[in-house]
Amino acid sequence: MKIFVTFIFLLTATFSWSAPTHFNSQFAVKPSNVPSVVKAVQDLMASEVGQSMPGGLHLNAIIANGTSPATHEIVFLFPSMTSLANWSMSSRGKPAMQAFQAAMEQHTSPVGELIGSFGKSWGTPSNDDRVWVATRFYATDAAAVVAALDKLMSDRSMKKFPGNLGISSVSLGNQHGSDMMTHMIFAGYESAEEMENWTDYYTSQPAWGEYLQSLQGVVTWLSTELVQNALVFDGKMDVETFTK
Repeated sequence: MKIFVTFIFLLTATFSWSAPTHFNSQFAVKPSNVPSVVKAVQDLMASEVGQSMPGGLHLNAIIANGTSPATHEIVFLFPSMTSLANWSMSSRGKPAMQAFQAAMEQHTSPVGELIGSFGKSWGTPSNDDRVWVATRFYATDAAAVVAALDKLMSDRSMKKFPGNLGISSVSLGNQHGSDMMTHMIFAGYESAEEMENWTDYYTSQPAWGEYLQSLQGVVTWLSTELVQNALVFDGKMDVETFTK
């Protein structure tokens, strides 16, 4: 996480992005060290540094992510890149941030980081969503992807979608293994049961097959991850606000 603060500090001189922004930091944690990571996050968010953060924080347990060694991730949600950068600069060197960084360095092994700009959502954003499916991909035509999602989600068979579907462009930290990604699609559900029931349903619908077929030659699918919220601090930025 020390890399995060330094990286954002360097960005402030050249970037001023106003779109809702998420910063994802993935890391590996031994099971015996998970309580220490949870405490480090709780202590940070209880401190003056955490209370001054104009965004939200999710600590997620990664349930499935292919060959990646990451077991957990921290996702920061901010109203803009500027607000993220300003907070990281103001927290730089503060005792609470130093203690958090020291705990993360002691108990975790960093795997990867990315910064994404939120674009558009479909369905019903809900602060009760706790299970998330994130798909990373490379697109040669972002507008075609959004149009395909618009068509899919406007289909009559998708009217009862119980979750929240969104797309973000990934401008920084966009190397994924040996590949490059340009975007992430994420879907949020209130429970694994809700996710399972909907997945069984939508994958049997013609609209889903048409959606996949329409993106052939436009999208290279890279990976799909399943994560679950372990801790959520959303007093300053919740999911519903972030995806407006």
